[in-house]
Amino acid sequence: MPDRYDYTDLLVSLPPNTDTIQAVAFSPNNDFVAAASWDNNVRVWRLNKAMFGAMTADPVASYEHAGPALGVDFLDNTRFFSAGADWMVMMGSVEGGQPTVIGEHKGPIMTLRAVRAHNLVVTGGVDNTVCYWDHRQGKSSAASMCEFSRGERVYALDVRGSTLVVITSMQRVHLIDLRKPNTTKRTMDTPLRFQLRSVGVFADEKGWVVGSVQGRCAIQHADPDRSKDSFAYRCHRINNNEDVFVINAVSPLALFLLPLL
Repeated sequence: MPDRYDYTDLLVSLPPNTDTIQAVAFSPNNDFVAAASWDNNVRVWRLNKAMFGAMTADPVASYEHAGPALGVDFLDNTRFFSAGADWMVMMGSVEGGQPTVIGEHKGPIMTLRAVRAHNLVVTGGVDNTVCYWDHRQGKSSAASMCEFSRGERVYALDVRGSTLVVITSMQRVHLIDLRKPNTTKRTMDTPLRFQLRSVGVFADEKGWVVGSVQGRCAIQHADPDRSKDSFAYRCHRINNNEDVFVINAVSPLALFLLPLL
């Protein structure tokens, strides 16, 4: 085993012909992990502690979308939700069984978050909308919706508390208060020139980090008075910046940078 893995790491074996993993989510109690992939499948494993602190993973549930599965998240320790290129929002259980369709966009769904504090599932898609779903109503129209201007496809979103941050195809960041989910509280441009791919909101809800296809990240603040403290930096580059990689995921752990600014 390579030296970079320590004994607490766990490599999960995937079935043959599994395509690229697009999204991963852990249950709140960290007993389960779910993955959504480009082979249309959503898979869930139970994580078990073995001897000497090692971990094992046992498959417990799976189902298939009609197109690539692009988002997955847990609402609680038993229910998880997924969405994908088939336009559908689905609810599954770690106990297995058939998933329940709870909603549908008018185009592929690029991103999904389950918001425990508001008991909602939030999705964003290429139909220029962010939709909010109440899973208790079964398949229904969205409980509410926030629509962006024509051409502003939603690529990613993240939630902390009542703060929802959405990134779109025009390199913009939209700040939404989930207590007033149908309107955008603020819209900001980013210093990143290329397509945005990922976003993570800080734990204090006062800022976020966004990543792009150009191998750059940007730290931004919600307070307009702190706009001068925002900055961008290069990352995920090798061979003297000749090889540049897409930033597919960013972590709110970047909050630890804030006291240094």
